[in-house]
Amino acid sequence: MTDTWVTTAYKLTEQVIPVIILSPNLKRPLPRPEGKSWWTLDDPSWVELSYEGAKRVAGGPPNLGMLLGWEKGSPVCAVDLDLHHNAQAVDRAKELGVSSKDAVWVSRTGRGGYHIYYRLPHSFDCKRNTAAAAQDGSGIDLLVNGYAVVAPSNTSKEPQGGGPYQWVTGHSPFDLTLVDLPHPPEPLIRWWKERLARITPVPTTAGAAPARLDVDRVLAGVPEGERNETLFRYASSLRARGV
Repeated sequence: MTDTWVTTAYKLTEQVIPVIILSPNLKRPLPRPEGKSWWTLDDPSWVELSYEGAKRVAGGPPNLGMLLGWEKGSPVCAVDLDLHHNAQAVDRAKELGVSSKDAVWVSRTGRGGYHIYYRLPHSFDCKRNTAAAAQDGSGIDLLVNGYAVVAPSNTSKEPQGGGPYQWVTGHSPFDLTLVDLPHPPEPLIRWWKERLARITPVPTTAGAAPARLDVDRVLAGVPEGERNETLFRYASSLRARGV
């Protein structure tokens, strides 16, 4: 894993795409020894040394993530196709102009979905809203702030399950450079903005008690093994709507 991790991180950072060091077999960031929450790299010359340091801190090979969106200093975004929650996500994405046959980076995720990467235009103004993805059940999320796990990571210790991340042949940072990547397709952007506009903020009343998470109602009928993810999505939805 060492060679692949280092070469991938080097390949990304030399194209001015910052990366983040993640905990072994998990998606969460590996804290720096000095206590900072995110251990990020944007200088290729520090990649190998940082990998060895992270491995000592974590007690094993760390996972790797790619930072996404201008807010994180990254010129790329990703479309997340979550086939675990919606097996038709790929078909819907095709209708929105998303295709793995384009000159895009394509990664198979640890749960069998896909991440498809695009180059961001400087005028890009879309925001991510976890409530939108949770409410419509499309299985499509636009990752424009934060990070995405990339190969050679393995998320086998995630509570909701996971496995190895793999680049699709011919669609990795080793096959295509950043300048090769197209911008996100216009139909996808229009759909995303329309979807965000349909989210109705939860009305608040001055002095009223804050809304509470109705755990029993949320968990009713939740499949075995999906409790944590369901609660997380629901809570994120509430927070995004101002609760």
